[in-house]
Amino acid sequence: TIVLLLLCLYAAIKGFKPIAVSAGLLLPFVVLLGFFIMTVNFQSKDYSQLLPVLSKGWAPVFHGLANSCAGSFEIIMYLFIQPKLAKPAKAWQLYVLALALIGLTMGPLIGAITIFDPFEASRQLYPAYEEWRVATIGRYIAQTDFFSIYQWLSGAFIRIALALYFMVDIWNIKQKIPRIVAYVTAAGLVLLICLFGPNDINFLKFLKNLYFPFSAAFLGALALVLFVLALISSRKKGREHHEI
Repeated sequence: TIVLLLLCLYAAIKGFKPIAVSAGLLLPFVVLLGFFIMTVNFQSKDYSQLLPVLSKGWAPVFHGLANSCAGSFEIIMYLFIQPKLAKPAKAWQLYVLALALIGLTMGPLIGAITIFDPFEASRQLYPAYEEWRVATIGRYIAQTDFFSIYQWLSGAFIRIALALYFMVDIWNIKQKIPRIVAYVTAAGLVLLICLFGPNDINFLKFLKNLYFPFSAAFLGALALVLFVLALISSRKKGREHHEI
């Protein structure tokens, strides 16, 4: 944990560009490993576990909507990243990103259900990583779950480094020494939470009962407000252009 946090702190101090380069180098292999585990585990999947659809109505769907959509709403992080880009992303690029987030959510979920069944998958803490224990390559290679550690650490490195960077960047601290002190302080708080915070069970309960529902509600409302403001702004510009 300390080594990972030190690497994240170093990347955050160096700035946004090194984090972006690191993500460009690490995450393609994460995606490739995702396709790899999906392909290798085809022999262990039973897609009949997905049926029947909506056997208990829409209530369970809406009940789990907040948990499943909270991750997809993180596309709103683009609002923080946009000022750091050389040029704004195009609309089709954001659509591709949104589809990728949906795929990253649906893929491991469907895989866990088809391999373990819905009830067993719901009892597992990390079903996406449990799928690696099932994977076998031929007759002699059965231990491939170390790849899940790479996936886990790569994602954690990028997310923590970005979080540390934006935690300080939003305060607009220009001087070098105070900025570094702020990064170290933020990293120290993260370390204290890791060492003295809740265990995995309580943390997952916190995510399920508080963080995901409130996060989905807040980000959904924020996205709706921004959409309305953008719509009003575009109409005003259209009227001004028409009057000219």
